[in-house]
Amino acid sequence: MKRAVYASTIVATLGLIGGLTLRASDKMTIRGQVIDAACFMIHPDAAEKVSHKDCAEACLKRGVPLAIANESDGKLYFPADRTSLRALLGQRVEVVGPVELKKEPMALTMPVGDTNQMSVRVDGGYHVVTVEKMTKLAAKPAKKH
Repeated sequence: MKRAVYASTIVATLGLIGGLTLRASDKMTIRGQVIDAACFMIHPDAAEKVSHKDCAEACLKRGVPLAIANESDGKLYFPADRTSLRALLGQRVEVVGPVELKKEPMALTMPVGDTNQMSVRVDGGYHVVTVEKMTKLAAKPAKKH
């Protein structure tokens, strides 16, 4: 996944570029933490920490979508309905449903201050899951050093 961060003048809305679907896969099981997508794309290690929840809530209020950081492949999976994850921000979940690969780039843009914006662009496609079943899971045990 190619990551880039750009800054320029403010825009009013979150932009999701693209929308053409290649094909839907068979049902998939995704396990991982519900995070805000922009922070994960910029600094994935920090986005999954408990201390990052306040930042994630602020990003969510600015229109940044939530996604699941899948533990098995490290990719983000965006829910098709965009609202099913709100109550689970920062928590670990298991989602089952068909996954679609969107081939076009995606850009997430949010206001920063009064006159700037931050944009994160992902080239190479992204995944959208239609949530058929969702279960809240226990937190993952902390890694021992």
